[in-house]
Amino acid sequence: MVFYSPHPNGLCEYAQDPQFGATGQFMRDIHRLSAEGMVVVVALHMFRTFLTGSYKAPRQFTWLTGVILLILTLGLSLAVTCCRGINWRFGLSRLARAWPKKRQSAATKRTFCCGARRRSARMACCVFYLLHIIAFPGLCALFIAVHYYKVIRHGHSLPPGMEAPGEDNARKVPPDKRVPFLPDILTNELLWLGLTLAVLVVAVTFFYHAALEHSRRPARHAAAHNRTVVFPVDSGLAQVGRPDADGRHLAHRDFLFLAIIPYIDFNPSRLYKDRRIALALG
Repeated sequence: MVFYSPHPNGLCEYAQDPQFGATGQFMRDIHRLSAEGMVVVVALHMFRTFLTGSYKAPRQFTWLTGVILLILTLGLSLAVTCCRGINWRFGLSRLARAWPKKRQSAATKRTFCCGARRRSARMACCVFYLLHIIAFPGLCALFIAVHYYKVIRHGHSLPPGMEAPGEDNARKVPPDKRVPFLPDILTNELLWLGLTLAVLVVAVTFFYHAALEHSRRPARHAAAHNRTVVFPVDSGLAQVGRPDADGRHLAHRDFLFLAIIPYIDFNPSRLYKDRRIALALG
């Protein structure tokens, strides 16, 4: 982060610079593998929360913060793409192409996402790099704090079979069966964090190496031929939001539906037998 220069002509050269050697390769490998794993873990956590009905009252806002964290996680994992002109292919540039024409002119989209000029491409690289290392991580820290506060405030939801439909007994667990957040739960999560880091280190040392899929051709040649120029380190989960008539607002609708689930699900029961339709949709 200290030596990296988010410039269209310096992206691939930085990743391939011999002076960074094994250390640079190690950091890039663990960055890539962690990014992929983070998306998988967040998605599985939300799916488990949905299956157990833990988004129901009084945890609607907790679920909403989780949806926001999912969006931020996907935003962190977007490979920032810059290209010249309107040859948009990946990530935010594809979403920008689908913006309503009444709100954004084509010139504004090109300037923000890629830019028709070299200066605009460099500015876009800097903007999205700062979003990746400052804005998104800051927002993630904020909403993780809110998410954890709400979890502590309402307690962990009990398994569906341990509660009567419409009741929430998480705060009524007998004292002898309660597990306090400090120090038990926190130290337990710190232990899992340490084990996860150990697994990542072993994986990137012996088994996994992040390939520069989009860097086979130097970035300056790609820009000269009006091709795509990308950051070489991030996740490949960048192709979201097809800019066609059928999928123009697909991602927006998906996230909106996820956010309002607790407010449109009027079934008070969390029992699996009472949620057949919801489980089928899930």
